[in-house]
Amino acid sequence: MQFHPEDQPGKAVCADWQISFNGQRMLYEQVRPCLAGLLRAQHVDEDIVDDVQLIAEEVLVNVLKYGAPEQDPALIKLDVHLQEREIVLDMVDNSYAYNPGHGLNQPDLDMDFADRPLGGLGLYLVNALADHIDYSYAHGQNNLHIRKFLVKP
Repeated sequence: MQFHPEDQPGKAVCADWQISFNGQRMLYEQVRPCLAGLLRAQHVDEDIVDDVQLIAEEVLVNVLKYGAPEQDPALIKLDVHLQEREIVLDMVDNSYAYNPGHGLNQPDLDMDFADRPLGGLGLYLVNALADHIDYSYAHGQNNLHIRKFLVKP
């Protein structure tokens, strides 16, 4: 993990971080507390920190669990950009093409937990917590651009 502060005049960016790993579970488990530490150090509101952690976790879990065959773990790069008014998560991975917003159905949130089918809640949660999501697939890579506003406009 690297920290790249930006001190250039005219740029709204406060800080940038880059996290890269190749499907190793231990490294994935370190992403959530690292994100929290980095964002808290920049005085980001705790509710926003929680949302960003959950968004990152859900997307990473989906890529690692469903995105690539077991014998070939996905290579994932997560860039975190803390800007003046928002946090931007740029995730790039080499797993199967999959748009997390395409064909997303709202799950029945009133259904009893025991009767609920597996899956679907994580991506629903990502779409509910994020303020804007863009997806593209190019050159064998998923590109996910997620924005979370620091303050609602």
